[in-house]
Amino acid sequence: MDECFTLISGAHCSGVPVIDTPFRSGRYLRKPSICCFCFFFQTNELYQGKFKDWAKNYPFVTVISDGTSTNEERLGAVSCLQLIIEAFSIDDSLMVIGGDTLFYEDFHLQDVVEEFEVLYRGNSQANLVLSYTCKDDGKAAELGSRA
Repeated sequence: MDECFTLISGAHCSGVPVIDTPFRSGRYLRKPSICCFCFFFQTNELYQGKFKDWAKNYPFVTVISDGTSTNEERLGAVSCLQLIIEAFSIDDSLMVIGGDTLFYEDFHLQDVVEEFEVLYRGNSQANLVLSYTCKDDGKAAELGSRA
């Protein structure tokens, strides 16, 4: 697909033509060096309208709400993943990027895809799990991590 985009942010976007998104300031989309068939954005009721309006410009982006409107109602990552798999009858390899990880300047989607492709060539049942150390306990709690 020629019209794929990945998410980027921050100073490393300097000079790159970008498209505004409904994300907080500094978060943008640009054409990537890799391509995917589609992107599913799972959000909550609070942001669903903004994401759906934004996604109208990108036929490969689908937005789904988990039906929640507060942090206390959150379903959790596994339940949200199951929601997308069931809603769209997905029976294929998936790349799941939780939280704001995709927006961190030190996260490089291309590197992750390349590493997974190497693993997958050796074993079609391969999995690749990445984690990010949250140095601020307050931020970890805000993102849903529990120590």
